[in-house]
Amino acid sequence: MNRFFIIFFCTISLFSGCRITGEKFSTDNLELLYSTVYASGFEIYEHGNSSVLKIKNLWDSGEEDSIYFLSRNGEEPPESFQGTTISVPVTNAVCMSSTNISFLEMLGCGDIITGVSGGDFISSPVIKERIKNRIIRDIGYEGSADLELLVDISPDIIMTYGITGESSILGPKTEELGLKTLYIGDYLEMSPLGRAEWLMVYAELTDKRELALKEFNRIVQEYTEVCRLISDSAHRPSVMLNAPWRDTWFVPGDRNYMVRLLTDAGGEYVCKGTDSESSRPISIENAYLYASGADFWLNPGSASSLAELVADNPNFSDIRSVQSGNIYNNNKRSTPEGGSDFWESGAVMPEMILKDLIRILHPELLPEHDLYFFIKLH
Repeated sequence: MNRFFIIFFCTISLFSGCRITGEKFSTDNLELLYSTVYASGFEIYEHGNSSVLKIKNLWDSGEEDSIYFLSRNGEEPPESFQGTTISVPVTNAVCMSSTNISFLEMLGCGDIITGVSGGDFISSPVIKERIKNRIIRDIGYEGSADLELLVDISPDIIMTYGITGESSILGPKTEELGLKTLYIGDYLEMSPLGRAEWLMVYAELTDKRELALKEFNRIVQEYTEVCRLISDSAHRPSVMLNAPWRDTWFVPGDRNYMVRLLTDAGGEYVCKGTDSESSRPISIENAYLYASGADFWLNPGSASSLAELVADNPNFSDIRSVQSGNIYNNNKRSTPEGGSDFWESGAVMPEMILKDLIRILHPELLPEHDLYFFIKLH
């Protein structure tokens, strides 16, 4: 595609997409179509046969929320609407995150995916086969995406993610080309069920509302029932998380997603004490002290065996959990290139992660459960 065509396409799209009015659109007077229970990053409102989707900008407090008019049967947004209009159901989507794939596949909509980012790191066998057969194209990574290929694909939407500073890279470029970008913030939810509740956003885009409600209610029910197994257990094994990167060991704050899962599974996080969702660095010396007193060690980097772990750092051999063999990693379902299904389908399968953790920490409560995401290091 030559440069003239891209500029021409961009110019036509800009003139046809602008809606300039003095009144600013607001969702204040709209009725909620779906009221979230666990998630905090989105809202869905009624508007005739269509709907309005608000994605809260949790990744950059200095930016406004993103508003999308999800148009059905050609319905036009209000004159005051200055967001992005998307015709639904979407039939052609580019996914910049592998997590997008798992949500769409749960709704039986994997066939609408026409482009992905980082195909080698995707776990879904169906999507990998479609990439191999060039039914789905790999458009590259955020910041260096193949814009000409994106224009050739001409997706209804590009599903991407917002990161402070980085969110400005892909969005403006694609919007200049007349392509529509939808920011997805599921990864910012610290509640495991809140992260899974983003299924309702994908359902609104694909007209799968009833199926999504059924699936999400099932997830909540299973997660809640498994949590009840822990309620009568007085013993809470202590757990160390993560592994050093270079000379620093990053550990999550008390409100972090993984810590929440660990707590729900009846574990005691040894690095607790920081009321935060973010990870913080601690020295290797302090990390050794924490790890040495822990009953279990989870998610020790990319290690797939005890020998590999100890080879990276011989001092690990003195850690209590290494000596007892209580080390588990969440890389059981990994691609040869290093992709992890834990971060792909795990977002929409929190009940399975919770079962794994309970099987690890309290094996007597789920004796028949086979680990799905985690593997014991030998």
